[in-house]
Amino acid sequence: MNTPDLSVKAFRSFAVLAAGVVTTGAALAHHPLDGAMPVTAMQGLLSGLAHPVIGMDHLLFLLAAATLLGLSRASTGQSAMALALITGASLIGTALRLPGAALPMLELLIGASLLAAAACLWRRRSLGFGPVLLMAAGAGGFLHGQVYGEAVIGAEAAPVAAYLLGLLTVQCGLLMAVFLMVRRASSVRAPRVRLGARLLGAAVAAAGAGSIGLALLA
Repeated sequence: MNTPDLSVKAFRSFAVLAAGVVTTGAALAHHPLDGAMPVTAMQGLLSGLAHPVIGMDHLLFLLAAATLLGLSRASTGQSAMALALITGASLIGTALRLPGAALPMLELLIGASLLAAAACLWRRRSLGFGPVLLMAAGAGGFLHGQVYGEAVIGAEAAPVAAYLLGLLTVQCGLLMAVFLMVRRASSVRAPRVRLGARLLGAAVAAAGAGSIGLALLA
């Protein structure tokens, strides 16, 4: 079996797993420190590394963004720019949340960002690189960064800095790994990869609808 086939199977399994997380509710929903604010640099680092992947909405947003760019008409360099923008904007959103600068209706906006990503995943036409794509990438990263900031409000400088480093590391690693996997697989098995993207889109849409529903009930 060649490497492209492995990439295709890996992405399809990945999409199925994402859908399973939504339908079974198996995603970890609690903070890695059981809700406690990190007080040491190590705790801040561990929290930053875990936060984007233990929250179902954050994880699905990152997976959707990387998949969309992997399927887009943007070059690898342009895609890397968009992925870096997502990560950078999330760190800005996190930093701005520390003194209490939170956007209103944040959970509704998070849900809307997921529904928008899901709609793009269901489109058959590949996205092109341009200002709209960059604005969407930055806005999505910023919104999720605002939520990341909740975990370290009131923390000292050392754990906050370590937390930001953890966020940067895990988001960059996850985004680039998924992007490269999708880009490689789609070059040889495009129909199968697009089917996997649509399955992922269903999972992202379910998470977005759930986020909006919970926000409206709160």
